Amino acid sequence: MLWMWMMSAALAGACPWTETPRVVDAGWKTIAVDGTPYPASTFGVVLFDCGEPEAALKLDKWQSMRQWTVGTGVAGCLFLYPAWAVTPITGIIGVQAREDMEDLILDGRTKP
Repeated sequence: MLWMWMMSAALAGACPWTETPRVVDAGWKTIAVDGTPYPASTFGVVLFDCGEPEAALKLDKWQSMRQWTVGTGVAGCLFLYPAWAVTPITGIIGVQAREDMEDLILDGRTKP
């Protein structure tokens, strides 16, 4: 029931939070803002509705780097050992993008 209410707010173009969030916890499938979970696959829409387009771009980059990290890890295991050299690089880029997204949601700026 709560999920339907959250999605209806997102589809209506309304930001689900009224004040600056205090805690953001991004996980593999969900992103929790002040304890309220949102599906990671549609969280970009929520960020745009809340006026956070830069955070939405960081979310997209984080998700893309997660896919690259898994893909290069699998390719390194199955086919080409040198593909493993790229896996830590994409992982680090992805973690940095996630942290930047969290910082942008919390206070509107990234760390220097």
